[in-house]
Amino acid sequence: MKSKLLITTTIIFIANVCFGKNLSLDEAIQMALSQNKESLAAAESVESSSYEAKASYGRLLPQLSLEGKYTVLNDPITLDVNDIRTAMISSSVAAATYSGAAAANISALKATLNRSLPSFNMEVQEKSYANLSAIVTQPLFTGGKIWANINAKKEELNISQQANKNTRNKIITETVTNYFRVQLLKALTSIRTELVKDLEEHVSHADKLLKQGMISKANKMRADVALAEAQREEFKAKKDLDLSYILLANTLGSTFKDFELTSSMFTSKVKNLEDYTQKGLEQNPNLAILEHKSKQLDEKYVATRANFLPTIAAFGKYEIYKDNLTLFEPEWAVGIMMKLNLFEGGSDYNSLQSVNSQKMALRYITENARELVQTEIQKYYHDLKTAEEQLRSLESSRAMAEENLRLNRLSFDQGVATSLEVIDAELALGKVKTEQSKALYDFDVALVNLLRSSGDSYDIIQLAKEMP
Repeated sequence: MKSKLLITTTIIFIANVCFGKNLSLDEAIQMALSQNKESLAAAESVESSSYEAKASYGRLLPQLSLEGKYTVLNDPITLDVNDIRTAMISSSVAAATYSGAAAANISALKATLNRSLPSFNMEVQEKSYANLSAIVTQPLFTGGKIWANINAKKEELNISQQANKNTRNKIITETVTNYFRVQLLKALTSIRTELVKDLEEHVSHADKLLKQGMISKANKMRADVALAEAQREEFKAKKDLDLSYILLANTLGSTFKDFELTSSMFTSKVKNLEDYTQKGLEQNPNLAILEHKSKQLDEKYVATRANFLPTIAAFGKYEIYKDNLTLFEPEWAVGIMMKLNLFEGGSDYNSLQSVNSQKMALRYITENARELVQTEIQKYYHDLKTAEEQLRSLESSRAMAEENLRLNRLSFDQGVATSLEVIDAELALGKVKTEQSKALYDFDVALVNLLRSSGDSYDIIQLAKEMP
């Protein structure tokens, strides 16, 4: 059912894109999760671990097998009891002698017995023979090894699920970053294009003023230089924008690159640092993986300790092919068997100590990972607040830059201001607009990384929908 849903979703997204439909941030994330090869591989790992967990229950059930073999011996196996035959003849002759029979009669009796009694040499097993047996075994006691293996496989499934979540978070973060990088570069390209247009108008106006003798040739040349620089920046921004579309397409797992992105960069309300930290310590997939690894080691300890205990199982055997059965082989047999390792050269003991050391090492790794998660959350939270503060301060800066440009243009038209002053005002406004777009991008990138560190990048979709 899950696979069919993913396939249907993928077909819808591909159809929308191929027919030029718009692509929102939500749709981009869903497309990446359903088409990105890394995401698909992580989902298959979960599927594999799920089957492994189911397979581990099989050891609780009886094991039935067929065992067949064909054997060739150097010689047939025989049972030689001719000593009994000799003893029988001797006893008969002794009885006849004791009864006083004539010597001729005794000799005749002995000869008759030798002729009439067959050889007491029996072939028990032919030189070559075949066997086919059905064997069933049922574990009764394994010292907890079977259940330890079952629980370990469950933890392995939990680990793969958390790894899948980690991969999903990574892909969502990359998608958001690349999606808004496109939006950022579109904004920067628009700013560059607008600046080029304004400078072209300024150069045209300066050319007229130069012909009227109202400005110097130096002022006109400064305007030409500024225009050339702005055109180079515009060309570079367009190339960067083309590359950003390619990066986004790679993240989405799509070969189509002409997306029309509809979701704008946004700001959102920010919670307290303590809230993100607490959530991260509880829900961060990397920490969850380490927790499940710890439980897995606990089960490994139980399984290793079981080597010191006896293994008890019931068994049954039935001979399907009976033609080569000997007198000493039954057609069927049932029973109980027990196995206890008495000496393994210290390997079981050392294995147990190794598990203890692994558990201690994992404890240190977990403590370090918790510190890293907290540091990571603090870092992204700091970046988020910095971008938020920068956006707030740039609002007034933009208003002042726009007013400054208006006044300088007016002064230039009246011959009071120089071309350099107008150009500086143009560039100052362009810089403020660029910084605003960059700060907005930094906010969204820091936000999605903060959500990833605190547990779930998918929350970015809801926050984007709640934007004013």
